[in-house]
Amino acid sequence: MNNDRFGTKYGEIWHPFLKSEKDNVPLKVENIGQTFPNKHICIQRENHEIFVIEYIVDGVEHLEVDGENYTLQKGDLCILEPRVPHSYRSDENNPVEKKWINFISPSFEELYKSMGFSGRVVFKNSNSENIFDVLLEIASSSSLHSDDICYDVAINVFDLLFYLAKKDAKEENKNVSKLAIAVKEVLDQNIFTNATLDEILKGIFYSKKQITREFKKIFNDTPYNYLINIKMKMAKRLLRASDLSIKEISARIGFENQHYFSNAFKKKTGKSPSQYRLKS
Repeated sequence: MNNDRFGTKYGEIWHPFLKSEKDNVPLKVENIGQTFPNKHICIQRENHEIFVIEYIVDGVEHLEVDGENYTLQKGDLCILEPRVPHSYRSDENNPVEKKWINFISPSFEELYKSMGFSGRVVFKNSNSENIFDVLLEIASSSSLHSDDICYDVAINVFDLLFYLAKKDAKEENKNVSKLAIAVKEVLDQNIFTNATLDEILKGIFYSKKQITREFKKIFNDTPYNYLINIKMKMAKRLLRASDLSIKEISARIGFENQHYFSNAFKKKTGKSPSQYRLKS
């Protein structure tokens, strides 16, 4: 069974290290390696204290972690936490090629949890192969003692964690922008309706609080104020360029009550609709 798992028989680079007895090192490296395409690979761990980090170079790997199933493909990265049962196997039709490291580090575990990553397994399209190339280079030029490389490895492993967090933050900001833009578009489409804000936003499946927070972050205004402002801009245009009555303009931009429209217009412009029309 071991021949199916490890060794040069199926083309695997495997750098094992002697476990450190020191308590003051940032991490203790167990092994670093690269696995080449091999459909026989099948690993299962139940009780273990190690972190396993894998980067998929090519092919497909099937992963099960604490009863949940995942499929890893080229560019994906997985982080398997200590004491969490897991198993993985190479896809028979598209065998996986991967680079990986196994290590023990209470410091890394604490930081991993504090950054909100605990319980997360897969990081899609991580584009982090360069870090594993550095780890393989460190491993190939070192002795068997983990202490000799623990700091060099720690720099790169912790750097990987910060890189993933930064990548997540960028993606989150990108998604936030998409949400804010989607809200703006639907507000712009409702200048001439009398729909309430709740009715307008019902097709956007986020909480009103989250929508307001993210919209304000991008446009420095609340969705409600933005909607009123664009309605008032349209009202100004109609007052200047049309012969519609104030009552008709009020109805046209979605105010069923002319008195409410007039009050809202004066609040925004400092003039009543009649005064604005006379001075335009």
